[in-house]
Amino acid sequence: MSTATDYDKLQDEEIKKLKDKVFGGTDPDPGTECGPNPDPNNEHVKEGGWGGDTAGAATWESVPMTNPPDQWKVVDKAGVNIAHKFATEKEADDYIKYHQCIQEGGSEGPTPEPPQPEPEPPTPEPTPGTVAPYAVKGNPMQSTQRGPTVRHYASGKPDDNTVEKNVKNITFDNYQFVVDITMHKMDHDDTASLKYGGTHMGSGWFDNTVGVYTGATGLGTEKKHPSADLNIVKGPKIGDIREKRLRMAGIYFKKTNKCELWTDFEGSGWKKQVEGTNVGGFNPKSNINEAQLRIDGWSKNSMPTLHSAVVWEIAAQD
Repeated sequence: MSTATDYDKLQDEEIKKLKDKVFGGTDPDPGTECGPNPDPNNEHVKEGGWGGDTAGAATWESVPMTNPPDQWKVVDKAGVNIAHKFATEKEADDYIKYHQCIQEGGSEGPTPEPPQPEPEPPTPEPTPGTVAPYAVKGNPMQSTQRGPTVRHYASGKPDDNTVEKNVKNITFDNYQFVVDITMHKMDHDDTASLKYGGTHMGSGWFDNTVGVYTGATGLGTEKKHPSADLNIVKGPKIGDIREKRLRMAGIYFKKTNKCELWTDFEGSGWKKQVEGTNVGGFNPKSNINEAQLRIDGWSKNSMPTLHSAVVWEIAAQD
């Protein structure tokens, strides 16, 4: 076996010095795993960058942003941006540590699995023939009445006689707005309208209707008062509702943003007429809700009979 010569030893020493200069005195461990990439989609990096020293992760540091001041960014030793818009200092530090590890010869770890969405809660079973389509919890929230009065339209169309029933400050996650009415003589065809799922002058709300002359049912929206988009989702026609007892129920499941319109026409029992989720691509996302029954277009001295209008919380299912 040959022995190392002085020349060989000198060469070894030169190689060691070169490694120390490049790798800071330590050999990179090719088996080092740097963990998952904290920014796999480059969401924190501007396209084309800012001109910072992207190869010098060892000199990077995390600093607060100026705008917005509650976020963090990563800069090089000259203060030039490398990455930005981190929610916390730790996220910025993790970004630095990851890129330092990669530049020292480490390998990218597996991308973490995205979080699984929570399963949707089961929809309660309806209870036909009772005070409301679904089992109720607690006591009903009573309504207050506005009108009869005259509604003036910004569009310039003729004035209408109008009346409303309103319920404020609804905090239930799942609820049913149940009204009991009898329509009488009309100046023209119109609707019995149930508005709920948000607020009147804030988030906007859903507008579910039953037509007076034909009983056409549908789900719509009123994203910003007074503009409404009716019958986005159309249901069946139940027939002329004048001089006939009609119970209507607007159902709202807040978490899934689902609406349902039910009727009990002349004591026939509750029947779901139409349903929809994210109707019209709209989600009011309002923690506090309001509900309103509104009826326009009835003839003088023929105001609809408003037997009741209440909001019930839907009871949780076992």
